[in-house]
Amino acid sequence: MARQQVEQALAITRSGLTETRQALQSLRASPLEGLGLALAIEELARSAAEQAGLELQLSLPSEQITFAPPVAQALYRIAQEAIRNVVRHARARTLRVGLALGPAVTITIADDGAGFAGAEAPQPGHYGLVGMRERAELLGGSLTIESRPQIDTTVTVSFTGGGV
Repeated sequence: MARQQVEQALAITRSGLTETRQALQSLRASPLEGLGLALAIEELARSAAEQAGLELQLSLPSEQITFAPPVAQALYRIAQEAIRNVVRHARARTLRVGLALGPAVTITIADDGAGFAGAEAPQPGHYGLVGMRERAELLGGSLTIESRPQIDTTVTVSFTGGGV
């Protein structure tokens, strides 16, 4: 009886591990593949703006820049979450997305929406801002959030370092 329960527990554990690996793989299944960071962010922004009926203002480099996969993935996911927040919460008319290359890689996502108070304080049950900050810090980068209630919000991630 005990042996049967152990075998069943192992089978459930293996199944859970397989599902977790598949979920992680699909998270990594990358819109970045074949596009590069700038084009992937452009595609993401265009799609979100179209679906939400937002005016889109893009400022992206024309040249293809290669990043180490973990860096590109983290920067893309930060941009994805920031854009998702604009669509879900901002009640904006305009979405501005920029990618600047220089001594640092800087991605800026801004809107002219509702804004919010306490931009730096994580809200209970909401992990998007915390997750973006954690991703940026794991890269050795920084994330800033500037928000003015009833006016706008700007999320900026900057990364200086290897992997570019």
